[in-house]
Amino acid sequence: MSLSNQIVIRDFIEELTQVDVLNLYDGLELTPEMKPLIVVQSLNDAFISGSKTKLKDSVQQSELYQIILYPLTRRQQKEWSESIKDALFFHEFEEFEVEDSISVQEVYADTASDELNKHRAFISVTLINRKNRRNLIWH
Repeated sequence: MSLSNQIVIRDFIEELTQVDVLNLYDGLELTPEMKPLIVVQSLNDAFISGSKTKLKDSVQQSELYQIILYPLTRRQQKEWSESIKDALFFHEFEEFEVEDSISVQEVYADTASDELNKHRAFISVTLINRKNRRNLIWH
């Protein structure tokens, strides 16, 4: 389920921003020549496992994602951050709901010569999946 949600988010952001959006995976090497670029990373496997909660007639699962912005300018970073945050907050996805607490964190490059990470920002977003008992098919 995690990969399909990651693809939905990737495609949504790519259509919104008209910028290349990649899913982060082991072995992917980013270079300054790839900028402007946005990367979607699932944090469910690496740091935080999705949590499941059993309600009376449904199961709820949370998934954490990080959207990493690699813009060319600080202004572009601000525009992307606001646009993506607002779009995720107000869009109604069929596959999941977006939790209200979407955070944006600017991260500065370690050195002045680090062109890839200049103007970088992280957007953290939690997706909520709900499965209702009446929607499940029993085999």
